[in-house]
Amino acid sequence: MPSIGSGSGNNSQRFRFNDQIVELNPDAVVINGPVDGTRTRGQDYRYPAIGSDLIRIIGDLSHETLSLAGASGMAQGMTQTGAPASSVDALYQRAFLSVSKATFLLTQWKASWDENRPNGISQTTATDATSASANFDSRMLEEAVAQQNMHHAAGFLGLAHEAAAQPLLMPDNTPTSSSNSHLEI
Repeated sequence: MPSIGSGSGNNSQRFRFNDQIVELNPDAVVINGPVDGTRTRGQDYRYPAIGSDLIRIIGDLSHETLSLAGASGMAQGMTQTGAPASSVDALYQRAFLSVSKATFLLTQWKASWDENRPNGISQTTATDATSASANFDSRMLEEAVAQQNMHHAAGFLGLAHEAAAQPLLMPDNTPTSSSNSHLEI
């Protein structure tokens, strides 16, 4: 979108998009189409596969964000590590790309879900199922983040990684490398 100048008083930028003028804040992020490394939904790429890719990208994002925190010294209780600015910038770019991928894939997942929702599911049932799925996914994500934080904290403290990070039980009940008996399903 080419800029057509400044907006009214709040430092916004004005852009022409689809023959309309759109005002965006200077820190606005626009994702206009597929992001490199993602796919658009279609007959061969529906919400189950999109969801799997989304979970993988969120895992990548968690790792990249923790690496960024460590390199910049912003993690709680850490001192500045002295990482060069170019290293922090590269980590930021990778994390930002993962956020963009996740955002785009989330929109593709929702559109695919809406397009492929079985006709027999009432809106109430679909809402209940979505809520239950969100609660399960939230618990899985919280567990993944907690495990990742322990893994990175152990690395920063010089502890053995095996002792700090226990593998997660994936949604298909397949352990990543060993059973995780404290995870409820």
